[in-house]
Amino acid sequence: MIKTRWAPEKKNASSQVAWTGDQHGTEVNGLSAERSSRENLSILCVDDTKVNRLLLGAVLESLGHRVDFGSNGREAVSMVMKGSYDLVLMDFQMPELDGIRATSMIRQLHPRIQTVTGRDLPIVIVTADPSSEARNASFDAGADGFLRKPLSLQDIRKTLVDYCQP
Repeated sequence: MIKTRWAPEKKNASSQVAWTGDQHGTEVNGLSAERSSRENLSILCVDDTKVNRLLLGAVLESLGHRVDFGSNGREAVSMVMKGSYDLVLMDFQMPELDGIRATSMIRQLHPRIQTVTGRDLPIVIVTADPSSEARNASFDAGADGFLRKPLSLQDIRKTLVDYCQP
């Protein structure tokens, strides 16, 4: 269990996930941190920024989920091919292989990877780029969802409900 204090939310922190509150308290960004209705999901978090991986991982673990981490698109493709995940949260812009190309490769190599619920593996792109071009590129590559940074607990919970409910 990661025992850190949450960093204060920063305005204009375009490439970082931002949180407010205390991880061990009852609220994060003003929302109750009770566990989600479906616990023990296996989630792959891919982001080239270590602090983003750690923060997102801590939130997901506090909600009762298991989290694996990748730092670039090549790792993501390899981990998806070897592992069994319920959800992939993929950064848009990364070195070596960006999230768009990694998503496209995953969809081309294994277009019907399924989760334990029998659904196709959801891939959600996470980015600080709010443009319609980024959003369209994500969906064109085969992503199921698109989240903008900074993320809130509400964003994460909604994503878990939208893509991981049986």
